[in-house]
Amino acid sequence: QDLYDASFNAEKIIESGLEKIDIVINTVYLKLNRFSNHECSKFKNILTNYAADLSNGGIHKSVYEYFLELDPTLTSEDFYAKYQHALYYLMRELKKNISEKLKLLSC
Repeated sequence: QDLYDASFNAEKIIESGLEKIDIVINTVYLKLNRFSNHECSKFKNILTNYAADLSNGGIHKSVYEYFLELDPTLTSEDFYAKYQHALYYLMRELKKNISEKLKLLSC
């Protein structure tokens, strides 16, 4: 029972973190036309995959590799010029959101 509760809480924490990131993507990147709807959709998929990897034992690939899974034609030069900073920021925010929720649970 305790293991189930911990697993359920982890899923809820990750979902909550992803929901906050979704708001950031929609209000900062999409609404301000920094990225297209298609690009923002890729960001959301990448972050969902990233969060799944976090919950399953860790990250074993680069951010660029996450992007390549969705867009195999993207060159590393284009990725680093256009997407790197935004994705690194979103990943940091996701980890921060998850960490804050975990701290609240541990109190």
